[in-house]
Amino acid sequence: MTDSGVALLRSHRGTGAKRSDSESQSRQSGNLDIVRAFAVSTVFFGHLLETTGLRDSPLVGSFARYGVLVFFVHTSLVLMRSIERLELDGRGKVTLRFYIRRFFRIYPLSIACVLVVAALAVPQMPWRSVIRPTPGVVLSNVLLVQDFTGAPSILAPLWSLPFEVQMYLVLPLCYFLVVRARVNAFIVWAAGVLLFAPPLSIVRNLVGYFPCFLAGVIAYALSFNRDRPRVSGKFLFVLLVVSCGIYTGAAGWLQTNGLNWHFHSMVQLLCDWGCSFVIGISLPYCSEVAMPVLRKGAHLLATYSYGVYLTHVPIMWATLLLFPALPAVLRWTLFVSGAFLAPVVVYRTIEHPMMNAGYRIAERFGSPSAAVARIDQKSFR
Repeated sequence: MTDSGVALLRSHRGTGAKRSDSESQSRQSGNLDIVRAFAVSTVFFGHLLETTGLRDSPLVGSFARYGVLVFFVHTSLVLMRSIERLELDGRGKVTLRFYIRRFFRIYPLSIACVLVVAALAVPQMPWRSVIRPTPGVVLSNVLLVQDFTGAPSILAPLWSLPFEVQMYLVLPLCYFLVVRARVNAFIVWAAGVLLFAPPLSIVRNLVGYFPCFLAGVIAYALSFNRDRPRVSGKFLFVLLVVSCGIYTGAAGWLQTNGLNWHFHSMVQLLCDWGCSFVIGISLPYCSEVAMPVLRKGAHLLATYSYGVYLTHVPIMWATLLLFPALPAVLRWTLFVSGAFLAPVVVYRTIEHPMMNAGYRIAERFGSPSAAVARIDQKSFR
């Protein structure tokens, strides 16, 4: 970006030459923590309900799917801000540094999970059969290219990660369009809808979720308007709960009305896009939630959310279903303990060390003339 472009971006953000205060505020947004915590909770409890006997209910499956859509919007919003910080630190090589940091953020833990699941014959979901770990299946899951190769996800929650990786590749372009070229974010979203609309996205399920991510780009662009009206932070909970209820009900209805596969998939995709769009355009207008206890709890859950997302299925299987003869009290005690401890362990041993490694490697490509900011400790997937 040119010096004038950087100055323009700083003026939009209301910042001076130094970014430390606004960066800290951006990274420590309680609302973003709450959104992320809500997303991982819906996935977790949706799968828990399915594991404990409600797996035939279309509403429960849609409930868990809603959480993934919220992840998509949240991820692109947060990463647009991340690219902004890389741009404004003056070290250059923004896209390369962004790619390196995202690689070390997403791949180490996902690779570890794939290898453990393959070695221990963990089922795809607690109640499903084990996916045969052929070399092709394992390699596709390690590289997160299942949607390209047609290989099944060896662990069910891995299904969403290829779409995230593909969006990482495109996100710097979105940043260029919205910030540098000053293209209206709604036009970018509309272009994504037109380019990826059915039947293309149904035939080749590679880009069908891009409009969901682009809703986060809209949220990022709307946040530039410092004079935008704000509603109470309580509206954030209304937004999440009501949109979850409407989406779950609509998606559940689709699954119970005997629609043919192609039409069902098309309508499902449109529901996904609509839900993501509503969340994206609403988030910037919510004031920060002021409850300290809630903010602290949400921050804690957000920090470990990637670990929760990838470890909860093996934990449910190993503690609740693997040894059915054990007393129920013991099985649930093991489950609760594992559900709390596993994300902490993988964060301390894999996620955080690899985040730091990626940060250090990425910064080697930047100009040494600028000061290096401390790594963002929050677990942004």
